[in-house]
Amino acid sequence: MEEFSKDTIKSGLETQIVGQKIYVYNKTASTNDVAWSLAEKHNSEGVVVLTEGQTKGRGRLGREWFSLPQKCVLGSIILKSNMLSEKLNLLTIGTSVAVSKAIRNTTFLPAYIKWPNDVVIRGKKVCGILTEKRKTKTGFIVVGFGINVNLDAEDFPRDLCGKATSLKIECAKKTSRVELVQKVLFEIEKMYLYLRKGEGSQLFDEWKEMSSIMGEQVRVILPNEVAEGQALGIDPDGALILRLDSGISRRITEGTIEYAYCN
Repeated sequence: MEEFSKDTIKSGLETQIVGQKIYVYNKTASTNDVAWSLAEKHNSEGVVVLTEGQTKGRGRLGREWFSLPQKCVLGSIILKSNMLSEKLNLLTIGTSVAVSKAIRNTTFLPAYIKWPNDVVIRGKKVCGILTEKRKTKTGFIVVGFGINVNLDAEDFPRDLCGKATSLKIECAKKTSRVELVQKVLFEIEKMYLYLRKGEGSQLFDEWKEMSSIMGEQVRVILPNEVAEGQALGIDPDGALILRLDSGISRRITEGTIEYAYCN
């Protein structure tokens, strides 16, 4: 069995900031919560927290995140907020691009992005992303991600059947979690440095190329209503631009895409 440890991950890691310090746990409540406790300490930029299992793993909008030990990649990264603190959507978009690229480079599978925080393969969710900001003296943002790597179809609970998938299911073989994590951290660092310098134009181009909803008719479930229209793209803050059936363009900063189509 492949050893999944900080030493095996760091041995082939090609980053300067992200992952220079890595913590790997057998079980935690939530990697984001562990990351926040570490963020209170000095020099924690780029610290990575990974775990084999979570007792209180959560996704966007407080949803529970399903996972199994030794079959998933569950992690969080501490990043400096700087100019990104008011653009969490943009950081989430950037992370989804980074994870999609890492999956493509590792497995050659057609990973696409479902706005705002999901990575999908053939329309089924393979990764979720949770970006959080809290009021702290140290000024950090935590980016969490959960990737279904070597889960089998029978591992998923009934309510996720037809909605979720794994890399193993899609490519009919196991994927190295160490290699995948190394590429995820490399791509996230590259994205992070682009955004820190204010150079997000390449990110937008990559998002458009990888988007599962670009140009498609979609339905967005909002807190108090439902909006339908054509997905035109994202704005500089990462908000979705939707052209409503009335012809008016609307900026969407939150919500859930009920359905989308992969290219």
